[in-house]
Amino acid sequence: VIISRRKYQYIFILFCIYIFKFISTPMNWTSAMEYCRKHHVDLAVVRNLPENNQLKEMVKDEYNWIGLYRDPWKWSDGKLLSYTKWNIGEPNQGVNGPCVFLHKGHWGDYECESAIYFVCNKECSESESHSKDFH
Repeated sequence: VIISRRKYQYIFILFCIYIFKFISTPMNWTSAMEYCRKHHVDLAVVRNLPENNQLKEMVKDEYNWIGLYRDPWKWSDGKLLSYTKWNIGEPNQGVNGPCVFLHKGHWGDYECESAIYFVCNKECSESESHSKDFH
């Protein structure tokens, strides 16, 4: 958005810093997805290395569901897979299961019925959004 004031032009850019919410209540993958959709947006979608690193720092050494599953590999919100951070030997063609967890910054596939922590994508609130002025 460009707003003119007294011969100056300002560009206001709204962006979100925090896009993930860690949930420390263990659930299976399907229940975690339903929880995220009810209370936030969906299970976490990881689009790039900075987002993966943000999750790694947020969850530390815990195992956490993210929104990736095999059907073929896609995100719970329907987006196609464009970035991966698989652990060595993963994915192993679904031997362990079609749902994906994050642990120490790497991904692995596992049985969806296992109850572990999870991470949701969430909407930005005004307190989490910031404006930048450029002139």
